[in-house]
Amino acid sequence: MHKPSRIDLAESDPIDRRQACQRMLAGATALLGLSSLNGCVASAMGGTPELVWGRRGLSDGRFLKPRAMAIDPDDQLYIVDTTGRIQVFDVDGQHLRTWKTPETANGRPTGMIFDGDRGRLLVADTHYYRMLAFAPTGEILPDDQIGGTPGDGPGEFAFVTDIAVDGDGCLYIGEYGASDRIQRFDPDGKFMAQWGGTGREVQHFVRPQSLVIHDKTLWIADACNHRVQRYDLSTTEPQWIGSWGHEGKQPGEFYYPY
Repeated sequence: MHKPSRIDLAESDPIDRRQACQRMLAGATALLGLSSLNGCVASAMGGTPELVWGRRGLSDGRFLKPRAMAIDPDDQLYIVDTTGRIQVFDVDGQHLRTWKTPETANGRPTGMIFDGDRGRLLVADTHYYRMLAFAPTGEILPDDQIGGTPGDGPGEFAFVTDIAVDGDGCLYIGEYGASDRIQRFDPDGKFMAQWGGTGREVQHFVRPQSLVIHDKTLWIADACNHRVQRYDLSTTEPQWIGSWGHEGKQPGEFYYPY
């Protein structure tokens, strides 16, 4: 039986809301990934939430299996669920606005990030082979779209999983399916490089599901290889640093990390 979908906001320090949101985002993203594989998660794994909102439903403030989240510089939370709705909330969980991605018949987005320097919400429109860009108010930015054509050539995609943005404004877009690779684009959306490919050996992927950049390091949840891989972005070409993890239930092991 499905439990009502919800988002838990845990703030250990009510003064530093941004840090709290970042912690919540990391934890919720992990829970959302597990939920999509094994059914809805019935309870959080430790900790006491300060604020809980949302329940199963289609009206504003309710969710059907939320899949991805992003936070803007004003601490507003953008949450997309399996209806293709993007709902926006303030840090106290108050609903602000809602819009939908243009098409949902083939599938719904699985990844999002807020590009703070340019004020855009970037959405991995998974089953339409593209990255969408929106203004914070919901207006689509067609000139900023990347992709839209299925294929394995530069700027083409299989199923887009996630987006990350580095300090120079370059975009890194993951995909799974026929390609299982990462593509890098300059701030204007021009193709720069690609790497990866389907495989079990390191520097290859089987569904690179989530991407995060911190301190010029790109971290990749290599979901179906049950591991994390990381790359150094401080050089002209990304350099593989290492990986860890394998399938299992013990500490340091993974089961489809999202």
